[in-house]
Amino acid sequence: MLFRSAAMLYSVQPISTTFTVMPLTEHSYRSNSLDTYRGIAVGLMILFHFLWNLREFGLLSFDIEGPIWQSFRSIIVFMFVTALGCSSYLAVSQNHARQRFLKNQLKLGMAALFISCGTYLLLPSQWVFFGILQFLFIAGWLLRPIASSPVLTATAGMALVALSLYNNLDAITAHRWFIATFNAPANTIDFINPLPWIGVAMIGPFLGYIKLHKLILPTNTLTSGLSWMGKNALVIYLLHQLILFPIAALISFAVK
Repeated sequence: MLFRSAAMLYSVQPISTTFTVMPLTEHSYRSNSLDTYRGIAVGLMILFHFLWNLREFGLLSFDIEGPIWQSFRSIIVFMFVTALGCSSYLAVSQNHARQRFLKNQLKLGMAALFISCGTYLLLPSQWVFFGILQFLFIAGWLLRPIASSPVLTATAGMALVALSLYNNLDAITAHRWFIATFNAPANTIDFINPLPWIGVAMIGPFLGYIKLHKLILPTNTLTSGLSWMGKNALVIYLLHQLILFPIAALISFAVK
């Protein structure tokens, strides 16, 4: 067999005009700049929760209802939901397989259920019934059929945001609505109001339409690390507090 292979290698063969088209892989679907953008959101989320933990242990003091902290949180949510919108546009514009979308939704839905069940068992008076993962799961279904019309979708999204900010449209889906409708807890450690955030998510497809995901970034340790975090955002979200909380506890033990 070895000699036969060698003979075939050195024999004269006619030039073939047939080209092999390699199937798209999971890696070929990805946008490095979009992963980096999502990775920045993950990094800010880690910082957010670490500062929160330090406050819980009495090592820091700040107003969690104040404008600075709430703005910090809003920036993180904005980045996550616009990244989802941009990804939705890329999925439909590049004809990604529907099975891939369903697989991603299944993973996100299971993660959201895990967070809800886990917090219900550990913090029954503050469990997460509609946090960031639950929102992204619902928004993913809503964006899929409309992301192919990015301009119209973004226009409607901005209208929803404006109505929420200036006409109190967000009151329709506010926390108290969940309390009255679903007997949700009066306090929760994470809540994302569907309005105005679904409007923000609807702006995301326009970012893909203007090709912000093709922005060329420098290749270095920082961007590579952020891109890796963006690719593994869901796993990091599920695990990061299991690491950060003990670290904050150790710091508290060491300084007190």
